Amino acid sequence: SSLIPAILCVYFMSWVEKGLKKIVPSMIDIIVTPLLSLVIASIVGFAVLAPLGGFLGNFIAGGLVWLYQKFGILGGAVLGGIYPFVLSTGMQVAYTPFIANNLSTLGYDFIYPTQAASNAAMGACALYVYFKAKKKNVKSLGLSTGVTGLIGVTEPVLFGLVLKYKKILWAVMLGGAVGGAFMGLFQVQYNSFGFVPFGTIVLAVGPTFAYYMIGVVIAMVVSVGALHLMKFED
Repeated sequence: SSLIPAILCVYFMSWVEKGLKKIVPSMIDIIVTPLLSLVIASIVGFAVLAPLGGFLGNFIAGGLVWLYQKFGILGGAVLGGIYPFVLSTGMQVAYTPFIANNLSTLGYDFIYPTQAASNAAMGACALYVYFKAKKKNVKSLGLSTGVTGLIGVTEPVLFGLVLKYKKILWAVMLGGAVGGAFMGLFQVQYNSFGFVPFGTIVLAVGPTFAYYMIGVVIAMVVSVGALHLMKFED
């Protein structure tokens, strides 16, 4: 509801600024151009771009949820595979209304398990980097972010390693997709809001708990195996 509108507004404002620079005299450019850019972009942003961005954000999140509900394996693979990009843009917040609705109507949520697969892949890859890397700063980053990633705090490993090294990103996407597909195949359940995969693991306890654990392990093994085959080097 806020990320996509912000991107649209700033992108629109960049074009407004370029246009103003062509017509505003250089003598007053430093004062007039920023002011008019902000005013014009704010008006158009609040009136058009913000509502449009909010709609697009909800549409994307809703589409992913529909994909999971309609095609369990495929939906789980997509949700797990693209989660690093979802997390990097803050779009995971757009899932919140759907998770809340799942919890209130179904008594459980099915989105969290796919996130658990991706988070597990990130954490496992970070720990692999700890053992594989030669640079001390990269090794320490792998250990610290790997542990927190497995708990469920994945921003450090995402921005510290996953988005920095392409091989890690590909490995995480693959592991998340395979683990997410497994979660979708068995319709794995999570009982409330929490930190996945292991931070609030008690919330996964239920009829599908064994499948939850297997899906997490699959994501970890596949991602580390892929990273090893790609011969990661720091």
